[in-house]
Amino acid sequence: MTASRLEQAEHVDVLSPEKVVDFEDAWYENTDPHHFWMEWRLAATLRFLRGVGASLESPLCALDVGGGHGILRLQLESNTVWKIDLADVNSAALVRCAPGRGRTLCYDVMEQHGDMIGRYDVVLCFDVLEHIRDERPFLEAIAQHIKPGGLLVMSVPAVQGAYSAYDRILGHHRRYNAGDMRETMAGCGLTVLRTAYWGLLLMPALVARRLLMPASVTDRLDHEQRTAVMRNGCVPPARAADILFRIAGRVEQAIPFRLPIGSSLLSAAKRPE
Repeated sequence: MTASRLEQAEHVDVLSPEKVVDFEDAWYENTDPHHFWMEWRLAATLRFLRGVGASLESPLCALDVGGGHGILRLQLESNTVWKIDLADVNSAALVRCAPGRGRTLCYDVMEQHGDMIGRYDVVLCFDVLEHIRDERPFLEAIAQHIKPGGLLVMSVPAVQGAYSAYDRILGHHRRYNAGDMRETMAGCGLTVLRTAYWGLLLMPALVARRLLMPASVTDRLDHEQRTAVMRNGCVPPARAADILFRIAGRVEQAIPFRLPIGSSLLSAAKRPE
């Protein structure tokens, strides 16, 4: 899929034509807003946003960096009155992206277009940072898009000890703990407000994946085998397992205290006034 073909997608505004990539993968083919993991992440995110004082009832302007085919935007625009612009450079994802209240942008945030700087009340960056080898310049570029006093909200995979072949196949360079994220965000001049784990009840599955699929396994897999691993990791599980995971997600949301660990980590920081 070429940049010219992307330009024919009327719902996509191409701001960074030189940065377009075409990365087809099983993730976009096999995930949707109703996957148990996506719904679990949404519930954790809404609870987290309320906890850091982000008003879901105010018409905030947000930017979803690395928003892919738009699952997070669709979910949040369905549960808030926010208008969310989505930015990505992957044409395979952008052409799959349903229109939202905000714009759909082929935009590399590292370019820091003038009309995008200081524009947003909230910048969202979900399950992106772990794909970035040199994370500090990326975070500093993201921060420039936030209004003074605005929020950066991130979600990343947690617990480096759970790093497995599945992480490597997805292109993850690392997993995080709360201390890592606080240090990384503070190092970019942001005021850290809160970090919170979610997915505690998914940890047994992560441990099992790590034991069965150590990262070194990927060196012995060909392209088809890697694709199969990715697909098996994101397609909905069998009905019985799906029901158990959904129950686990609801149980976790009822826990009244902050979780000590989890499969993922949410973080929020404020850009100084």
